[in-house]
Amino acid sequence: MLQYIAPATGLLFTLENILWINIGVFVGAVFAAIPGLSVILCVILFLPVTYTMTAIPGMMFLLGIY
Repeated sequence: MLQYIAPATGLLFTLENILWINIGVFVGAVFAAIPGLSVILCVILFLPVTYTMTAIPGMMFLLGIY
């Protein structure tokens, strides 16, 4: 079990993924501050943006928004 945790941690905590998480948090905070817009709407609107990304940065971006 522990043999899989170290490579996964190396894949998740790269500079690119941390950058996408921070961008997602910023976008989510902006959408949360606007009345009438919810987190789910923000995730739905930015879902097509993640189609051009690879799997891990796309999920990190959506998790940052959420």
